[in-house]
Amino acid sequence: MISTRIRMLLTTLMVATIGAAAAAACSEGGGGTGPDPQVQEIRINQSFAFAPTSVTVSPGTTIRWINDSSTFHTVTSETGAWTEGQLTSQGSTFQVTLNTPGTYRYRCVPHSTNFTSGMVGVIIVQ
Repeated sequence: MISTRIRMLLTTLMVATIGAAAAAACSEGGGGTGPDPQVQEIRINQSFAFAPTSVTVSPGTTIRWINDSSTFHTVTSETGAWTEGQLTSQGSTFQVTLNTPGTYRYRCVPHSTNFTSGMVGVIIVQ
């Protein structure tokens, strides 16, 4: 038969182990087992388009653009909300964190003439 003291030690150990496992599962990125819910990726594809072209995110979300093409692209804010991102080659990235609710239009300067046609996108923070 297990003594009361050993039973208490085992119970404490089990609670500590379960607590540590739960904390790891709830940490950023799910403890390294999945994508970070505070990061929204936007891909630049071979068809000279942002994918997706429109996203809705919560304040504090980081937007990360990834260049999947071998062509130079920019991520230029309509309002100057961020410094122009330059994605110079395949695999290059650019990111910003948007904390203020609003609508953020952006474009690739070499592949659009304005913020409504060509290689354009929109981020809605709400």
